[in-house]
Amino acid sequence: MGPGDTACQPSLHWFYARLMIQSGRASFIVSSSETDPAAISNLLGLDPTSVTNAGIPRESGRVPDHHSWSIDTGEVDNTSDDQTGTPAVRTLLMLIQPALRRLSNLPPDCEVRIQWSAYSDSVQGGFVMPADLAAAIGQFGVDVFGTVYLGDVENADSDASLRSRRVTPLTDRLSGGSARAQEDDGYMRAAHRPGLRVGSGLTIPESELSWRFSRSSGPGGQSVNTADSRAELVWDVAGSAALSPLQRERILERLSGRIVDGVLTIAASEHRAQVRNREAARDRLVALVTDAVQPPAPARRPTKPGRGAKERRLEATKRRTEVKRLRRPPHD
Repeated sequence: MGPGDTACQPSLHWFYARLMIQSGRASFIVSSSETDPAAISNLLGLDPTSVTNAGIPRESGRVPDHHSWSIDTGEVDNTSDDQTGTPAVRTLLMLIQPALRRLSNLPPDCEVRIQWSAYSDSVQGGFVMPADLAAAIGQFGVDVFGTVYLGDVENADSDASLRSRRVTPLTDRLSGGSARAQEDDGYMRAAHRPGLRVGSGLTIPESELSWRFSRSSGPGGQSVNTADSRAELVWDVAGSAALSPLQRERILERLSGRIVDGVLTIAASEHRAQVRNREAARDRLVALVTDAVQPPAPARRPTKPGRGAKERRLEATKRRTEVKRLRRPPHD
């Protein structure tokens, strides 16, 4: 029986995870510049396991410049029922499930993410992301930032046996794309909330946005034309439930040159990493829709020149006449 046969999958799945991720922990974190932790608790209807207030020194002496609200699972070991290496993430989703529909209540200054860390007894740090877990994360529309500590778990305190590798992000909005880790040149933070906020009165649900990926002809170094880094963001304007009839009419009229069969497509390929191209596409969609839904400028009311305007015009005419007179040659 070959490795691709169905009967081989359970044992292979267990063997792969058994040699890799052993335990992990996960946190649901809300960072904000203005909204304090008490307000976040009221908006989400959950009690945090830890909070940090801006301006109040920590035990380390560092003074944070933002508020932080989080729910943490603590360290969770693999079980006989779950050898995938991600039981901590599954436990966290059960804790925060009641707040799923309340995430949209968070103000724009709040950034939401899931932080996941795990220990591995291998130098590879591989893990298995089950499809149902990826779909569950996608419902929240947030990124998962992960850290895998590589080495011998039993001797984790030894400097020589513990190494770490940061994968940022581990999954990039699983609701719209691949569950593979995206290699990136830097650490990029953005506001991650369900839906794409266009303005105070308009949020496009993530369920209405879809992605297409293809090979890019732009920058990429050795990976150019080998990785699907070009991103296309697709939004069905004609069928969107987030738009009022007036907003839909304005968008279809003002973006008629970019809309085909009621669907607006935004492409981005200027970055090497797919995750950056996805952010660029989202930003372009926000800019386009923001301009398109603006009300038209008020019509100009025709008015007659006032008395002051007439006097200023006559004075300017007199000055100009005097300048021209002085330019004439003197008469004999």
